[in-house]
Amino acid sequence: MEDVMRIKNRSKVTCPICMMQVDPQSRPRTLRWEGKEKYFCSESCRDKFLQSRCSCQPEKGRWGRWLDRVARSNEKQFGKKGPCCH
Repeated sequence: MEDVMRIKNRSKVTCPICMMQVDPQSRPRTLRWEGKEKYFCSESCRDKFLQSRCSCQPEKGRWGRWLDRVARSNEKQFGKKGPCCH
């Protein structure tokens, strides 16, 4: 059973925007980008990719935005080097 699941998972690709697993044989939305075939789960993900011309990273969620705020705050308080730990 595990071998069958591994084989099924190998045939799937990941949407670069929402990181959803997409089966390339189910005729997903595709785009040729920098010589590689990109697979998208929906038209909206493909449109987001085209609009931003991103580096294939998903948008930051709440946790990522919070970490960015903390990093900016630390940079203001301690400078680019950060706090001294010793």
